[in-house]
Amino acid sequence: MWPAARLIHRLSRRKSGRFVALNCAAFPETLLESELFGHARGAFTGAVGARPGKFETATGDTLLLNEVGEMPLALQPKLLRALQEREFDRLGSNQTVRVDIRVISTSNRPLEAAVAEGRFRADSIARKILHRETQIDPHALAGIVRFTLEKLDTGTDHFR
Repeated sequence: MWPAARLIHRLSRRKSGRFVALNCAAFPETLLESELFGHARGAFTGAVGARPGKFETATGDTLLLNEVGEMPLALQPKLLRALQEREFDRLGSNQTVRVDIRVISTSNRPLEAAVAEGRFRADSIARKILHRETQIDPHALAGIVRFTLEKLDTGTDHFR
């Protein structure tokens, strides 16, 4: 899954690190925040211990946010802070966690349409994600094209 994102990771300076993926559409809002940023002990019923989220787990590595356009509006400002400032607070904590992370985001629909429909913030979070989407290193793009053509040429079912 996500062959282009994995290839970008493999062609980057972070290739020796992990590729951590999270499907934003697979979780309800309350769980998604915990999955992304972790939580402190007692943050909610059942939080018997502190747990790091994907941002913290992937520090020094690459994090794929799949279906980022499905992220609830209320959670988007916290994502913006994590992307711009490279820091966040775990759910239920006031301790700031700093991270060094590369984030790749994907969406099954144009984010501009989600902004127009009011499902995605039109402020700087949309600009930040849209801006980064358009800045793919030409060498990485060439590698993605080569990889895709090789897979299609060999008849593998890698893309199914």
